[in-house]
Amino acid sequence: MGALRQLVLGMSFVMMMSAVAFSGELLDRVLVQVNSLVILQSDLDTEVRLEKLMSGTPNAPATQDDRQAALDRLIDRVLLKEEMRGIDLLPSSDPQITAQIAEVRKQIKGAETDEGWRKLLVEAGLSEGDVRDRIAEQVNTNLFLEAKFRPTLSVNNARIQSYYKGVLVPELKKKGATAPPLQQVSAQIEQILAEQTLNDLFGEWMKGLRTQARIRMVDTTLKPRDFETPSSLAGMNFLPLRISDEQAAKSAPAPPTTPAPAANPQQR
Repeated sequence: MGALRQLVLGMSFVMMMSAVAFSGELLDRVLVQVNSLVILQSDLDTEVRLEKLMSGTPNAPATQDDRQAALDRLIDRVLLKEEMRGIDLLPSSDPQITAQIAEVRKQIKGAETDEGWRKLLVEAGLSEGDVRDRIAEQVNTNLFLEAKFRPTLSVNNARIQSYYKGVLVPELKKKGATAPPLQQVSAQIEQILAEQTLNDLFGEWMKGLRTQARIRMVDTTLKPRDFETPSSLAGMNFLPLRISDEQAAKSAPAPPTTPAPAANPQQR
């Protein structure tokens, strides 16, 4: 049975590599095989364009680093897609997806109006469907990860007190602000620590998936980097599976008055 499966995979691979138009122009090509799934050149091109769009630079040329980072994200998404087989997913037409697209557009300069959004999509070489499908994948992935890891999270009072004394109070003191009482910010600190724990659990789990995966590079000019634990799980400007630092900042406790706005946390 294993030999038959390998034969079928091999035949599928050859057929995909032989996808040539009558003019002799290559339509698409396989870059990487991850377990039983493949990543195509078109997948990589779309991922790079999406990232350029989300960063507000749809016309910027793609560098080798851009392509490498996009490939690493695609490999992780393939591994996650395998883990999510058999579960009910939200369709791309779901109101949650539409609402998330609206939120994404608010973060992109020029995308506030429909006309501006369409112009950006044309400049990026993308369709509305490309964005909607990617947002749907992101939302479904985050829901899956929440359901998988959130029930295991636990933050005790000792950790909350340690964060308050060791992180929050010194940080506010540096800014010349007075720290609010612990009981006033305890719930917010608990949320921050829960997100940190969730990130750690996710990172270790992804390391395991990468270690067990069979990754075969067809295009040898692209090589997956050594896996690095993502700093967060969601929100992530199309860098999948991150809870954004901005979301953590919104939940971070703030003193009653501060002499100046707090700086945004740095991305790792």
